[in-house]
Amino acid sequence: MEEASRVKAPLPLRPLKLIIMSATLRVSDFVENSRLFPAAPPPVLKVEARQYPVSIHFARKTAVAPHA
Repeated sequence: MEEASRVKAPLPLRPLKLIIMSATLRVSDFVENSRLFPAAPPPVLKVEARQYPVSIHFARKTAVAPHA
């Protein structure tokens, strides 16, 4: 019973490392979001590579497909 009462110490939390790759992400909007990053903005690493022009298109109304 004595052995069962021993509790292991919790493992230390390691920070989450996340890589986001997107042609259309506005980095400033993402990094400056205080709800996602309340303490401080995360570091951003920019890797130069081939870049192609990106056009942004949107419709004021989105067509709703009927549910099957």
